[in-house]
Amino acid sequence: MTSKAVILTAVQVVGVLFAAFGGFLAELAPPGEADARFATGVGSLLTLCLLLGVKAVTRTAPAPRARRAWLAVSAVLFVGAAVSVLVYKADLERLTYGYPPEAPTAVHVAGTERTPPALDRAASHPHEPTAHTVAAFGGPTASELIWTPASIDAAARRLIVGYLAFVLCLAGTVFCLVEGALGAGAHPGPDEPDAADS
Repeated sequence: MTSKAVILTAVQVVGVLFAAFGGFLAELAPPGEADARFATGVGSLLTLCLLLGVKAVTRTAPAPRARRAWLAVSAVLFVGAAVSVLVYKADLERLTYGYPPEAPTAVHVAGTERTPPALDRAASHPHEPTAHTVAAFGGPTASELIWTPASIDAAARRLIVGYLAFVLCLAGTVFCLVEGALGAGAHPGPDEPDAADS
């Protein structure tokens, strides 16, 4: 397979991965304040690099050992994907809120450190949902009256990192399983010509 064909195939696989299951990975991206376009764009590019790296390594690997190695790596990445998606889901629930309170139409990033006025409100309304607190302060545009700007930024960064960790572990699992089950040993060795190149 020529280099151009490998790159074209890799781009198609990444496109399919991000479009699969109704755009599940794109829909799972952090909310707008966390720069969802940045997260999905970087996730797509890093996934493409991961796939091309897997293809480069498997091009000359001996079949039986390579197959076992890819399956072992895929098992480790699967555990990483399972753990990272649970952590990311918990972070989404803790660091975001739906607004408006009655019928949420958008999801926004919350901070982790409240301002003094927000602490006073929390003391007098201890069980108030986050969206109601945000409404009391004037809505999502007034979020810096509720949380410190640094804590909002830190929450957004944590969501992006969690999303990227999940996407890369999941993509790595898929690619390594494909190479382990189908691809290992199917490539020519270093001294053998590639049929597609001749």
